Amino acid sequence: MEQFTDLADKLTDTTKYLFHSFYAGNTEPWFSLLDKSAVYLGSADPMLIGKTAIENHFKKYEGIQTEILEEEYHATLQSKTVGFVYGHFVFGTSQKNEFAFMRFTLIYKIHKDGLSILHQHNSYEFKNNSLQPEHETQNKVDNLAFQFIRDILSDKDNDTQFCISSGSNTVFLNANMVLYVQSVGKHTEFVCVDRTVSCNTPISELRERLPNMFYQIHRCYIVNIKHIHEIKRFSVEMISGEKLPVPAAAYTQVKNDLIAYLNK
Repeated sequence: MEQFTDLADKLTDTTKYLFHSFYAGNTEPWFSLLDKSAVYLGSADPMLIGKTAIENHFKKYEGIQTEILEEEYHATLQSKTVGFVYGHFVFGTSQKNEFAFMRFTLIYKIHKDGLSILHQHNSYEFKNNSLQPEHETQNKVDNLAFQFIRDILSDKDNDTQFCISSGSNTVFLNANMVLYVQSVGKHTEFVCVDRTVSCNTPISELRERLPNMFYQIHRCYIVNIKHIHEIKRFSVEMISGEKLPVPAAAYTQVKNDLIAYLNK
């Protein structure tokens, strides 16, 4: 138990150091801990896959300084090798009276020699004249982000592996890595976390062959329900930030089906 407490403290201290360094204009400590296959999701940034993509996007912030005005961190261990830190902080410039409220989740892999960041999810609310966000702060982990990485890390679900025909090749996919499937002309594409895979099979023939976590919201789109962030008239927003259409006539049925699936 004491060992877990020490690990949780280490995760908290590391995360605090990374954010303070970043907002002091030093991106290197954060970059140095990124796993080569790290995933970054942010409401103010594109979905970034891999250490190189994240570094290329954020290196422009090197040297830019701002203040962290309030902060709160919470650490939880899933196991001896995986832990996550979540919380929020306010940053900005008090002189200009401009602030941003950010909620975050970082998921770490714990090695014998240190830590590496597997996943980071940031969501922002920009405010003027107030340090409080527009919505009441809830200090809880982003369940979608945590579920996303937990499923990918898990090797227990044997039914999540399936294969598709791609040209003359047979490609094996992990369902947890697939965000959605889309119809493109006479073929389909599996839009995954790390790549997009073309498939020979029409989308009309795919639905019954996919694992139960997939649901067809539109004649051209099948989504992975686990990676839906929000459904609203008349679209579904994925955790990547992409918005996919839902036909008006089918909206109520689609919404009820998705809720029923998640409430199982």
